[in-house]
Order: sequence, then structure tokens, then C-alpha cells
Amino acid sequence: MSELNIIEIEHGISYITPSESPLSSNVVVIEGSDDIWLYDVGNHPDVIEHLKEINCDGKNINIVLSHFYLDHIGNLDKICGLWKNDESQDKGHPQIKDRIKIYQGKYTYKHTNKGEIVSDDMYIDAGFHKFHIFQLPSCHSKGSVAMEVDGRYCFLGDALYPATKGPVREYNKSLLKEEINALEKIKAPYFMLSHKEPFARPKNVVMAWIEKIYKGL
Repeated sequence: MSELNIIEIEHGISYITPSESPLSSNVVVIEGSDDIWLYDVGNHPDVIEHLKEINCDGKNINIVLSHFYLDHIGNLDKICGLWKNDESQDKGHPQIKDRIKIYQGKYTYKHTNKGEIVSDDMYIDAGFHKFHIFQLPSCHSKGSVAMEVDGRYCFLGDALYPATKGPVREYNKSLLKEEINALEKIKAPYFMLSHKEPFARPKNVVMAWIEKIYKGL
């Protein structure tokens, strides 16, 4: 039995729960008729087992990586090869690995060596959902990338957390201000932070929390 669960946010949008051992992020799964979108891929082996249950026959796979930490990208190579020899080959479909698109920041690309670097805001109308993929200043990790879906949910990964240097956790005040300014422009009423429950939190609650931290620096 899997240690992880799949939680539905709304129809077609769900997430695989995080874990502490091994450390593994939330994995967001958005299903459409022609596409599957993932935000982060986690590092727990059970993530792969859950993804095997998704009907991906003939669908494009789009992966957005928030940043380069292993708990967020550890399963990437396994996912890229997950459907390498699946039944879609017998049905005249190209291999799913050839239909995978990966979006990430430039520092994450240095670790993955595959996919596309997000340098400017990207707006993608996938029909069933609309995506806004963008760089987000972050004290936690360079090159963080966030994803806003349908102007309703904004997935942030670990971007709002402090930098960790051994036992020391600290925020850079000027960088945190840049992040606050960027987040204020986001229309989505719900912000999603990895490793936190509840996963979906009202934007005003998250902004009040991060602004309180900023004022205390």
C-alpha cells in the first residue's frame, strides 16, 4: 500500500501528498483530454506508482519544475521513461517520452539538462485549462518557477521559504520584497505551498504571513 495519497482539489486537478522520508514535494497533477500537466515530480518512489494509474495514452506530458532541489526533481528521469514501452506504441502513437515538455528555471536546467528554460512569462491555453508559468524571486532557491492555473490557483513550490544554510534558515530582505511585489500582481485567490497542509490557502492569508516576516527583518 502506498505511503502517499492523491487529493483532489477540483475535478481534473489533484496532487500527490508530500513525504518526509524520503523528503518529497507535493506533485500536482492536472488532467485534460489531450494533455497531462505536472508541477514538480517529487522524490518518493510511490509517486511513480500513482502516475502509472493515470491514463496517458496518446496524451502530451508537460512538466513544470519549481526549482532544482532533489525533493522536487528526483523522479524526473523515471517519469521521462515511464511509458517508454507502453501499449501506445501498438496503437500507432509515438512514445510518450517524445511528447514530454519540461519547463524550468535556468538553475534547474543545469541539473536536468533537458527541456525549456522559462525566461519570460509564458501563457498557455490548453483548452481545458489556462496556464501562466513565470519566474518568481525567492530566498529559498535561485531560478524558482511558479505556475498559475485558470487565474484561480497559484502553485509556488518552496519559493516562499527561507534559504537554508546548514542549521541556519534566513531571508534576504530585499529579495523577499521583490517576491512580495511579484505575488501581489497574481490574480489567483489561492496560493499553494509545497510541504504544507492545507495545500490550498487564501492568497490574503499567505500574503499576511510573508509580509509579517518581511516587517520583522
